[in-house]
Amino acid sequence: MGNKKNWKWETDQRKRFINPYNFVSLGEKKSSGSQKKEETYTGSIQCTMVTKTPVFVPNSSCEDAFDIKSQINDHKNYDFFSYHNLEKGEANNHYQLPVIPGSEIRGMLRSVYEVLSNSCLSSIGNELLTGRITMPKNPGIVECKDGIFTLYKANKNKLQTYKNKKGEEGYSFNIQKGTVIGDNGKQYKNNQKVRFDMGEKAVDYLGDGGKEGILYIGEASEGKVYDGIFTRKGKVESAKSEQIKEAIQKMKELMEIYRNESINLNLKEKTHFGYPSVHIPDPLELEERKETVSFAVWYEIEGDRLYFSPACISRTAYYTTLSQFYKGYEPCENIHNLCKACQLFGTVQKKAAHSSNIRVSDAALYPLPDGVEKEEYLKKEVYYPTPNGFVTLQALASPKASAKEFYLKRPNSCLTWNYDFKTIGYKGMNKEVRRLTSKEQRIRGRKFYWHNPAMKFPEQQPSELNVSVRPVQKNQKFKFEIYFEQITKAQIEELIWTITLGENDPKGRHCHKIGMGKPLGMGSIKIVVDRLLFRTLEIKNGTIEYKIKASDAEDYDLDIVPEIENPFENEDSSYYKELMIITDFHALDGYIQKDPNIVSYPLGYNGKAEAANREASHQWFHGNRFMGSRNEMQENIQYTLPEILDLNDSEKDISLPKLNMKRQK
Repeated sequence: MGNKKNWKWETDQRKRFINPYNFVSLGEKKSSGSQKKEETYTGSIQCTMVTKTPVFVPNSSCEDAFDIKSQINDHKNYDFFSYHNLEKGEANNHYQLPVIPGSEIRGMLRSVYEVLSNSCLSSIGNELLTGRITMPKNPGIVECKDGIFTLYKANKNKLQTYKNKKGEEGYSFNIQKGTVIGDNGKQYKNNQKVRFDMGEKAVDYLGDGGKEGILYIGEASEGKVYDGIFTRKGKVESAKSEQIKEAIQKMKELMEIYRNESINLNLKEKTHFGYPSVHIPDPLELEERKETVSFAVWYEIEGDRLYFSPACISRTAYYTTLSQFYKGYEPCENIHNLCKACQLFGTVQKKAAHSSNIRVSDAALYPLPDGVEKEEYLKKEVYYPTPNGFVTLQALASPKASAKEFYLKRPNSCLTWNYDFKTIGYKGMNKEVRRLTSKEQRIRGRKFYWHNPAMKFPEQQPSELNVSVRPVQKNQKFKFEIYFEQITKAQIEELIWTITLGENDPKGRHCHKIGMGKPLGMGSIKIVVDRLLFRTLEIKNGTIEYKIKASDAEDYDLDIVPEIENPFENEDSSYYKELMIITDFHALDGYIQKDPNIVSYPLGYNGKAEAANREASHQWFHGNRFMGSRNEMQENIQYTLPEILDLNDSEKDISLPKLNMKRQK
């Protein structure tokens, strides 16, 4: 492809994109719910849901509803959710009445209510955060003796375990078992002590040589020729025993991620094997063992933190957890001090378990017109019209917290940053880092997706990476009911405002998002409240009777008052203003009129990459981090995700440019 210096990342301002999601910011800390004893009510809210774009919720009873897997291996394909358990291929030429599960609606409403009431982030956890630290790591050897951990510097002596480019054989290697057959015919395992002799550039003899080291077998990859034997050098004095112990534990957690098929999608594609040769012992078990144990690692020291990884350049497990970035908004843990959302929707935290005061029914399609043939009507009028009964979606990329330029606010005075530290400069191949202060640990907020009235389904070929689905088309009506029990008048008003987003009008601008395909523009819905009913308890002649009555017209005649007064008292907050922008179905109309395809995953082009991977969205992130750098080991982030409120500033642009890696003439 030519000299690497002939290639350069460039900005293409003519082609821009708006990322499908953005973040509604947090306040200073979550608000607590009312502890006052007030009169409570029991009843229900009858609602109509109108689809504004195609909507899809999968019927997970069958992953091959259209019998596509027989043609495309591992291509999942789903019918819309219904009460019918499907068999393979049963959705072909058969149409079920679509249903939207109440659990989907409930989760959607809770997410919005949490914003409006400035409540906790009920769904965040302490999951491990990982990312790539691009500077090469150092080879090292960890030793545990009498419960004390020591880290030594090491030399990596090349060991040819694969054929080289000339086709010459190396040592035989079993990727699944992590073994190498030496020149003496013996089998050696990864991290086993071995003896060897060095040649001019690599190990010349493995077996009974004059040097001793630790065999290290990494990940198999195309074009790889060498693994290594690590030999001990001097002690890393700055690495203390407790630091090493903690770094081992972090690496164990990192290896679990590499070996999890639901996270490391490359496992299914057989382009990554999850480092099957690498075994990291439990640090607590090592402390208790009487014999001295040694094993090879790759390490890096950043400030006062030590990081271990399974390869010279690979992912690293951070010490900071996501919940630390959400300080003040952790899930409620005190039953006597619950936020508003946990009071209304409930919480299952061990120390603060509280049952929900609301229940949401499934949403059923409005009754079909009299005299129509059911399946024919569903095919033509309800489901999205396609020749074969389904659409194949563009591959859906899962939002990743490692996309720091989108998820995190940029700390002051830095070139790049992650969840643990920021880099303020480079000196040769060394970098100057600073640990993030608590004020610099700033998350962007709660994730929401933009609406896209112009969304279309571009033609896609089925593959292992995408799915085929049968969505309902826009302008479909569903009915459902929300049942509430013993909640206050204030909570009723807040719930109704959350449902309608302040506009009890089917043509209102502010809409929710539900189901699959939100990044592609799917899932936009408008909900209106049709009726509010109260259930009262009366005792007549010694018998308990339930009475249902419509809401008081003076207080709750929603047909007469389509715009409901906001009961949350939050109009001055940034989070309210941001929510009202990103839920506006027409917020991006000005951009979409100029470019109907502007809402998309990041646009990048890497001319040096393989053809199938040149325009993958991760190429944009690669370019964004290195286009301002001298080399591809030193990050220098150029662009961050624009703020939602930038949409109200005529001098700001909420779109970002495409980044291209091109050969220079």
